Amino acid sequence: MAIALADRLISKGMDQEDVSKVISEMSSYYNRLHAIGNKVTSCNSCSLRRACNTAPITGMGPLHPEVMVVSDYPLLDHSTGMVDTSVFMMMMLSRINLKVDDVYWTHAVKCKADQVKMKHVNECHIHLHAEITALRPAAILALGSTAISSLAGERLSINESIGNDFSFDAGGKDIPVIALYHPRTLMDLPSKEFKTRMNTMWSEIKQIVDYL
Repeated sequence: MAIALADRLISKGMDQEDVSKVISEMSSYYNRLHAIGNKVTSCNSCSLRRACNTAPITGMGPLHPEVMVVSDYPLLDHSTGMVDTSVFMMMMLSRINLKVDDVYWTHAVKCKADQVKMKHVNECHIHLHAEITALRPAAILALGSTAISSLAGERLSINESIGNDFSFDAGGKDIPVIALYHPRTLMDLPSKEFKTRMNTMWSEIKQIVDYL
């Protein structure tokens, strides 16, 4: 298929070298994404996966995201599992002119869970690393302690992580990581504390502009 397409484009007058380069790069890219999805959906390596009666959940979003949002673990099914979190975050991200098409959504742990342990985070890290390396977003937002612990490679609390500088080595590219409170933890807070934490989140999110 790729060869036939290349021949058609070249016959229309497009530069052969340019066509070959683009098709080669895109084929490699799609193959890597396909490989990531296969590894996630066929994974059976930890006790959480073996106890889960639903399929693992892969990330959702554009192929070239400006921002990757990493949450903790799936709460619902693949079609609705990110709705509450994504709506909340897009309300914030839209203030710096990011659109839904700019954002890729994924989880530190790929299986539905009521609670996860650090060993599950560590065992699932290989899948998150593969996603980041393939997509290479300009910046990563880590929602909550599970997400930032996975990205940092050690157990961290969200309170000690917010405001600190992190980066993720994605195959030789250091991607800035911004730690944020998980939106889920804000909903039941009293109004005054909610506003305080929202202001903290906004001050952190504004940094993304420097990386885009």
